[in-house]
Amino acid sequence: TRYDVGDKRRAVIEIEYEVLNTVGIPEAHAALASASWASGKASLAETQWEVAMEFDKRFSDVAWVKKNYHWGPELMGALESFLNLS
Repeated sequence: TRYDVGDKRRAVIEIEYEVLNTVGIPEAHAALASASWASGKASLAETQWEVAMEFDKRFSDVAWVKKNYHWGPELMGALESFLNLS
């Protein structure tokens, strides 16, 4: 993904655009929460995570996300950091 090849700023913009245009897609909200957390935007991360959890609580299971989605290692690491609050 663009996020994993180092263009994180552009990737976050694309995810934000997807969230705005497709509200209710839990993957987009979970991805934005993870990327926001990694970039120090805790408030946005928490807000997006709440939305993601309203639609699909399985995103809180890292193994499930790895199995069912093609997130690269950087975004998966951001998800794990968010879930561990580190």
